[in-house]
Amino acid sequence: MNKHLILQTGIRFGVILGLVSIISSVLFFLLALESKWPEGLLGFAILIGVVYVAINQFKTQNDNSLSIGEGLRVGFWMSLISGTLSSVYKYLEMTYLNPEEIEKQMKIQRIAMEDQGLNEEQIDQAMKMTGAFTEPHILIPMGIIGSIIFVGIIALIVSAILKKERSVFE
Repeated sequence: MNKHLILQTGIRFGVILGLVSIISSVLFFLLALESKWPEGLLGFAILIGVVYVAINQFKTQNDNSLSIGEGLRVGFWMSLISGTLSSVYKYLEMTYLNPEEIEKQMKIQRIAMEDQGLNEEQIDQAMKMTGAFTEPHILIPMGIIGSIIFVGIIALIVSAILKKERSVFE
């Protein structure tokens, strides 16, 4: 039952986290905010909140018991699902909804490299490398891996805070 509960909780909250992430990205896109830090700050707060609620709910449903390993496994499934949803959305946004954003960011990077005094060959090589990371076969797996690492760290911290081992007498 414990493995089933971990998977069930992780998938449920992974879908919630992924959808909330997508909705917030769409709202920020529609509001056309130039600064990305409000989106990042809001996303970080939502991420911490959803991870906390998910692990706490697992603990409640698991006879008020939680090991760090169980919390990490809930976090892993959450991150896998939410990272996949978010990465696929980000790819669709960059490819179909707002392809101009990539070009805009690439121009900003080029200007910054020119200001640093890099020569044309160095800039072209850096731009080629940067462009490779916008390809779907790189973007989506990197998004998922990043999600697993980032959510894993947060799940570790939350699990350490909420940890309550079963008594040996139970």
